[in-house]
Amino acid sequence: MNHTDRDPWLGGAHPAAPQDAAELKQPVSESIPDAPGVPAVAAPVPEPVAAPEKLSLKEMVSAAPAGELWRSFIAIELSEAVRVAISGLRHLVPRASFDVVRWVHPDTMHITLRFLGDAEPSKLLAISQELAGAASRSSKLTLRAGAPGAFPDTRAPRALWVGFEGDTQHLVQLQGRVEGVLAKLEIEPDRQKFTPHVTAGRLNNEVPGFVASQTGQAWVALKLPPELPQFTVGSVVLFRSHLDRLGARYEKLSEAPFG
Repeated sequence: MNHTDRDPWLGGAHPAAPQDAAELKQPVSESIPDAPGVPAVAAPVPEPVAAPEKLSLKEMVSAAPAGELWRSFIAIELSEAVRVAISGLRHLVPRASFDVVRWVHPDTMHITLRFLGDAEPSKLLAISQELAGAASRSSKLTLRAGAPGAFPDTRAPRALWVGFEGDTQHLVQLQGRVEGVLAKLEIEPDRQKFTPHVTAGRLNNEVPGFVASQTGQAWVALKLPPELPQFTVGSVVLFRSHLDRLGARYEKLSEAPFG
């Protein structure tokens, strides 16, 4: 079932390419029009301007206005192939269910290890430093997409998600080390049981109960394609979340590689 025409993040057709695309690869050099008695002179080709270097987390914290809070979380990034594959599962649900879900853009998919909420930048710097030590004592693990599920349940779902298989026990242990880091910094523990998952979509507000129930049941009944890729996890990332009229945008504050 093809719902591509209804995907909110897909634009229209790409504009037509130039007839000779190779011309775009040639250096720009336009000749100044000839003047009587003056030879033609080639205009200088401007030097490329390097992109500004990204500030370190310490530099960003130092520049933050007093009293500012950063909405943040700790997560595991997914490979592009996994994100695209999970995002594609939405095309397998019935049209009636597809239309009542706000599907997550694949670029923002991740496995949340711990949501931190609004935090002081200086606290996030301390968390980042402690995470580096905890991650160095962790080993790489391999995961693959598993069974779909719904929060809080299929009868009245608010979110649709996909679980994981593979080194999930090691993933749970990793999340426990993250909790240990936060406890060391006197941050209240998360009382909810950790369930490794990635959110695929959230149901719209005011969806009739029977439609929500049908959507949840249709989602968990999906037959996953056998070719869903696996991926290797080699780090944990501290993200900052920016909310605007287009939705959430995630900024990577720091990354702690495994030892």
